[in-house]
Amino acid sequence: MSSALGPPVRRGNRRLGSLLVALCVIGSGLALPAIAGAAVPRVGPLSVEQDESATTGTAEAVIEPGGLRTEYAFWLEGPRESPFCTSPIPCAPLRLVGTGYVEASVTEKAVSAHVTGLAVPSQWYTWSVTARNAEGEVTRNESFVTGVLSPAFEGTPYNHEISQAAIEGAQQAARAGSERAREASEGSTREASERAARPVPWCVVPRLKGDSLRTARRALDKAHCTLGRVSKPKSSRLQLVVLRQSPRRGVKLGDNARVALTLGSRSVSATNH
Repeated sequence: MSSALGPPVRRGNRRLGSLLVALCVIGSGLALPAIAGAAVPRVGPLSVEQDESATTGTAEAVIEPGGLRTEYAFWLEGPRESPFCTSPIPCAPLRLVGTGYVEASVTEKAVSAHVTGLAVPSQWYTWSVTARNAEGEVTRNESFVTGVLSPAFEGTPYNHEISQAAIEGAQQAARAGSERAREASEGSTREASERAARPVPWCVVPRLKGDSLRTARRALDKAHCTLGRVSKPKSSRLQLVVLRQSPRRGVKLGDNARVALTLGSRSVSATNH
């Protein structure tokens, strides 16, 4: 079975095809396996709920698989401003919200799908659930309006058929979204691995004694260190240079470690030498 469920299959054409296959098989001397009680699946009415914010919704349906393994798919069409849609193509964006299958049995099973990001207020949506097995396919619809916490449209069923082009477009959009998410995840992982493999720089304190403040700052940047506290005389007519530094030259520290400087005049520096 294909995972993409299209429009409801016309029973007359399927029966004609089955009859032709049966004639061919019988003519070849083979016997067809009998499936006792197999039938087209039945889908009960859709139950539609929203949370208090009306931005998330859940659709639930009961499927009786007719004694055969049955695929199902939930679709959501909207938003739109009207509950009615007479166009042969979807009147609003169509999304594939959830898929799954019900094992072969004659027991009803509740299935559901959840969606977020509904537009508010007073926007119309339509849930559709399609169930298909080897005997045929059936679709049920339920329209609702955001902001109303119960099914908002009763009466004439929403009889809009989902075109194959719309189904393929929704599937392509879903695949593209998954591919973008995968690429983003791989990019983040690769970047983290590159950062982990990159060598961590160290601050190896350079010799700064006798340098001007500008020269000392450049030397610190080149050595992956940062200029820390700077002490200097209140007044001086001579050019100031580094007299003392802390930590001392050659000490190995973490990246961007701070180095404190004490400045004085060149004459004092020459005396200290």
